[in-house]
Amino acid sequence: MSDRNFKLLQMFNDYLDNNKNLPSAMSSQQNIPDCPVLLNMSEEEKTRITIRKILDEEQEVYEQYQPFRPVLLNEVDYELKWFLKYNPSLNQEQPRESLILGKKLLQLIIKAQLFEAHSFKSDDVRILYCFFTEIKQPPTLKLIEVLDGIFSAALQQICTFSDRVSVMIDYQVREFIRDPNRAKRSILKSMLRHPELIPECWGSEAAQVRWRDGKEIERLRAIEEEKERQIVIAKELEEKEKKEREEKEKEEKEKEEKEKEEKEKEEKEKIKDKKKEEEKEEKKRKKRKRKRRKGEGKS
Repeated sequence: MSDRNFKLLQMFNDYLDNNKNLPSAMSSQQNIPDCPVLLNMSEEEKTRITIRKILDEEQEVYEQYQPFRPVLLNEVDYELKWFLKYNPSLNQEQPRESLILGKKLLQLIIKAQLFEAHSFKSDDVRILYCFFTEIKQPPTLKLIEVLDGIFSAALQQICTFSDRVSVMIDYQVREFIRDPNRAKRSILKSMLRHPELIPECWGSEAAQVRWRDGKEIERLRAIEEEKERQIVIAKELEEKEKKEREEKEKEEKEKEEKEKEEKEKEEKEKIKDKKKEEEKEEKKRKKRKRKRRKGEGKS
């Protein structure tokens, strides 16, 4: 992602965080109809909600006439089959799931042409077109306000007037839209990652060309980084081998010096022992000589 797109995302997130307490046309409590949170429910909870909904819709009030008698009812066993199976991993908010749902929601909006329907002001279209076609055009506060207004109107139409939209909105997407700010963030991020999902009147073609050029630049940059990384690895390996070789030479040198010292020590001990033996022999010779002299004197 380029620095310009990253700055746009950062400004858009800050704008939503700073204006989340203000009244908005995309208020989740007013405009979004209450739908059961089926994604985080067990099969028993789904069954209870469906039965309660059927009873609420089909309940009728009957007047009791005299005389009356109790009625015995025979309940038939039944089983509900759901298209969306329970997935425990959906209980945890995962960035990857948000991106997938954001892309899916953006595809539905593009298919229904809701962005084009709500970007009818020429000034708004000009601002959007300039940003997506001119690479040097920085993101502005006016651009953020225009995107927020168009996203809010599109989400409101999907939730409140779904009968007038040509696409089908499942419970998973409806549950995702219950947090409008999260949905709008994911829509913008998916739009910047997939320029083919940008409306044509906003400069989709130029954005796709720039995206392909950026991908080529990223590919070449990745190749250069890989080469530099290999050079660094080769240098580190060479330094490691050199260090190991020096340590080995040092150990061999120390070993040779130690062996030399031991040999010198052994030679010194041998010389010392030899001197002791010579001294002993000399003493024995002198002793024998004295004995011989004494024997000659007696004779």
